[in-house]
Amino acid sequence: ERHAPSLRAFFSFVDLNDSKGLEVSEIKHLLKSLTAANDRGASYGLAGLDVVRLSEVFLSILDIDKNHLVDLWELQRQIALAAPPGASLVELVSHFEMKYGHGRVGAV
Repeated sequence: ERHAPSLRAFFSFVDLNDSKGLEVSEIKHLLKSLTAANDRGASYGLAGLDVVRLSEVFLSILDIDKNHLVDLWELQRQIALAAPPGASLVELVSHFEMKYGHGRVGAV
């Protein structure tokens, strides 16, 4: 979080060899740094996990085109599926129309 204020910055931070794709070794390096950093691994729930196996699982989940690299677009897509963007203005207007009856045709 400290080194990466955006997803693109996080991707660049984790992509150690600037290959424009995350390899299993880079994911493994990230997970090892999380588990080793000042015993914060326990707070992340990573203590005692097999980092090698976990990095392989992450790669298999995130790698959509199965080229053994996680590209930025793949990471963006998977995160968008897991955490959709906030409500849009259209959704808010529709909600208030339903709740308070504004915009109803034939309302008295």
